[in-house]
Amino acid sequence: MYKYALTYSLIFLLTACSFDSLSEDAAGHYKVESPLQVDILLPEPVLLHEPQFLNVILVQNGKPVNGLDDVQFTVWKNGSPDSNEVMMANRDGRGQYYVEKTFIEEGLYYVKVQASSNGSTIMPTKQFIVGELSEKDLLELQKGHQAPKQSHENHH
Repeated sequence: MYKYALTYSLIFLLTACSFDSLSEDAAGHYKVESPLQVDILLPEPVLLHEPQFLNVILVQNGKPVNGLDDVQFTVWKNGSPDSNEVMMANRDGRGQYYVEKTFIEEGLYYVKVQASSNGSTIMPTKQFIVGELSEKDLLELQKGHQAPKQSHENHH
């Protein structure tokens, strides 16, 4: 009986050591994800009938991400998700991308930025106000509604 207990103990000890060294090796074989981070910067206040710059700063691995060709801004007014405007961003070479937009109507708006780098894609959305809000927009804002789904008809 003692002989079997000793044999099983040795097998258990060797197996535990094998799994421990296997798990250390296996962790090094997986790709470590480095997510793309974004900060959407808007003028405050966003003025009506004047050119406004909508900016985004993209960072990955703690460094600014430059040279992306597919950074898009999509802007739409609350209650009009099918009338969105998709704009390709300009870049300043320091990880900051921007578009220029002139708003001709007051209201509650949304901007969504779509960017991809090294297999990481982000699509954050930010809500903002242009001019004065209507009662409907105020109610929407007080309810804390998330950005409504928008139409994808204008995507290429």
